Amino acid sequence: MNVHQAPWLHYSSGSSPEGRALFGFCSRFGFIECVRKPTRGDYLLDLVLSDIDCRITTEVLPQICDHKLVLSSIGMSVPSSISVTRECWIFAKADWTSLQAVFSDTNWVNILGTSDASQMADRLVNYVLGVARLHIPVKQLLIQKSTHPWLSSKCLAAVAAKCLLEGTPEYEAAQADCSRILFEEYTAYVSRTKELIKALPTSSKRWWKLSNLLMFKPSRTSSIPPLRADHGQWVQDPAGKADLLADTFAAKCCLPEAVNNIFSEGAGQIDASINNSNNNRNNNNNQQQQQSTTTINNSSMSGFLPVRRRKARQLLKALDEDEATGPDLLSARLLKNCADALSFPVVLLARCILNEGGWPEAWRLHWVFPLHKKRSRADAGNYRGIHLTPHISKVMERLIGSLFLPFLYNTGAFGPNQFAYTPHRGYRDALAVNVCTWLQAISMGKRVGLYCSDVSGAFDRVNASRLLLKLKLKSIHPHILRVIGSWLRDRRAHVVVDGVLSAQFILRDMVFQGTVWGPPLWNSFFEDARKAVNSAAFTETIFADDLNCFRIFAAGIGNVFVNKQLHDCQAALHEWGAGNQVSFDSDKESMHILSKTSPEGDSFKILGVLFDTKLLMNKAIHNLAAQTGWRVRSILRTRRYYDVMALVRLYKCHVLSYIEGVTSAIYHAAPSTLALLDDIQSDFLNEVGLSAEVGLLEFNLAPLSSRRDFAMLGLLHKIQLGLAPSALTKLFPRQTQPIYAYAQGPVQSRHDRRFLCPVHTRSPPYLQRSVFGLTRVYNELPQHIVDSSSVKIFQRELQNKMKRHITELPDRWAHMFRSY
Repeated sequence: MNVHQAPWLHYSSGSSPEGRALFGFCSRFGFIECVRKPTRGDYLLDLVLSDIDCRITTEVLPQICDHKLVLSSIGMSVPSSISVTRECWIFAKADWTSLQAVFSDTNWVNILGTSDASQMADRLVNYVLGVARLHIPVKQLLIQKSTHPWLSSKCLAAVAAKCLLEGTPEYEAAQADCSRILFEEYTAYVSRTKELIKALPTSSKRWWKLSNLLMFKPSRTSSIPPLRADHGQWVQDPAGKADLLADTFAAKCCLPEAVNNIFSEGAGQIDASINNSNNNRNNNNNQQQQQSTTTINNSSMSGFLPVRRRKARQLLKALDEDEATGPDLLSARLLKNCADALSFPVVLLARCILNEGGWPEAWRLHWVFPLHKKRSRADAGNYRGIHLTPHISKVMERLIGSLFLPFLYNTGAFGPNQFAYTPHRGYRDALAVNVCTWLQAISMGKRVGLYCSDVSGAFDRVNASRLLLKLKLKSIHPHILRVIGSWLRDRRAHVVVDGVLSAQFILRDMVFQGTVWGPPLWNSFFEDARKAVNSAAFTETIFADDLNCFRIFAAGIGNVFVNKQLHDCQAALHEWGAGNQVSFDSDKESMHILSKTSPEGDSFKILGVLFDTKLLMNKAIHNLAAQTGWRVRSILRTRRYYDVMALVRLYKCHVLSYIEGVTSAIYHAAPSTLALLDDIQSDFLNEVGLSAEVGLLEFNLAPLSSRRDFAMLGLLHKIQLGLAPSALTKLFPRQTQPIYAYAQGPVQSRHDRRFLCPVHTRSPPYLQRSVFGLTRVYNELPQHIVDSSSVKIFQRELQNKMKRHITELPDRWAHMFRSY
């Protein structure tokens, strides 16, 4: 009551000592504040703190005295169970040797034929499945889903017997017998689950599912609860849910009405552009534009399209055996184990597809599994579809994709600032580019105008004709274009709910989810959206469909002018969307002004990280600490099943990977704020009986503050190796003149891979704490460390150096790479 803590909600006027103490406690132990409205006047002073916030609904009711009433409800599920029958391969009893021998002796040319790709694909799948059934047993498996999976028939019989004897002298004995049976069955279930957990790899997603069951976390018997239809009635049977979701997903595929503007022009210029490109090549102008800002690339694909058997074999062997089987029922394990023999028919089919230019009809069928996104589970609109497609079709996409995807990567066809589905790039690089650019500008007294866009139904709404036009302008080989054009044709789909298929619906005008080509084709389609942003003098950073753009303004520019420029940028991007039939949801878009002195706008999320307009990162770190604390407690609750080594391994897999994904966004935050995270690892080590020194020396578990230093120094080394995006490289220029350090005795030359350090003693503290300040540390590293050939080796050398200094620097070893 009456706790003041500003980071919880903007209604609070400030932070009190009690508020800060409670905030730290919640961060360490994973508690989330659930109230979202003011409870006394304009202030949020009455809190509901919970570590099961996903099941709590909190409502602020009318006022009593000087405070409003706060009502919290905890959802409790009614025990239920369902049964689903599935046909499963018994791979443990498979005769792989005989199966591979049959495939090796098969005359594939006679089996497949050579005329029609669709017929060849059908014959390949039918033949492989037919032969596999002769060598791999199949059984019908009854899968029982229950909210109480330990309730066996023995338990139900004991409960029924007890109820029948109620009111009789034998009731007390029956009651005791029922309790004993329930306890025995539950204990047996726990023992079985413990054995399953022990057998799982530490990085397995199933580990969380089984651990949650042991920690009494409720499970759902069905992935889809009852859904409310448009007419207000509830749909409860699997078939009705599947049909309702199918109608919802089908409605999302509709393109907005076409609009002719400057961004929809260019169709009549294709032939002239291609001719100009050919003339340039004839004049031996073979220079590639790595980050072209023009419409046409001056390079084109080679006319030779080699499809090699060794590549097909490599792709088949790389299949993930745990991936779900697609509609053709051809499992990844079967394809992988018979890769040597099946690579030949796959190559025959690939060559036929390239020659014919048609995509097989059998691979146009999708199974769609609904996955809840957010808000009410009863609304079908709050689900997105996970598409299952045949494994063999994805192998074919990778095989043919190896002919043109490297060309798209190497010619900058995705644009200079696209960070998704691109080699040597990822969301961490996107975060680093944004945060480093913003910090540098703010430290010079400037302000940053930021516009965050929101594409409606990105991958599900793509004009196929316009995509093919853009690919042709990027000089894709004509044979590849024909195949992509066939690949983009309408497809059929069924939504699957509890093993029941919906009525068929059509997928059209999209780069289909669940496919290999979908993401790079979306990147190619979305690439020229940056031109609209650049026309307003804004710089874009894009991760798939997540386009955020910013512009740096001089200190004397007022917020009114900045806001006008932000709206101009939005208007330009929306105009591009109208010309390309792409919708932007203006209600979900946001505009912000980043500044230390005159920020404007609410907090915003980019790539899952919560930013505030002053870049203090307090809220982001608190949320991260709360989620991390929950994960650590989940691991510690299973400690009786594991030794210390296994617990540390679980911590690394399930906690460190979660924390370190956002290091580049929070690295510059104040040490007192980052201590919320650091304390979580300290608490974990204390719980398992390890000191920080032992954790590093015996388990390679450095303190979180040190791991953040390793990560950011690794970012600098990535720049030094030439593997970082150009936008990041420009922020950290290298030093070209040798510098000497004068020590006692002779002159010693420092290493030759130094950065220019933009930080000095008068720089703001947040800049000194950032990766810019870390350039000083990098410049002082030994030559053999900066000569490391990869970031992984470089970071391992840093950790080894820290290990050697534990005894020499007992009080400072954990901060030996700190920049402040």
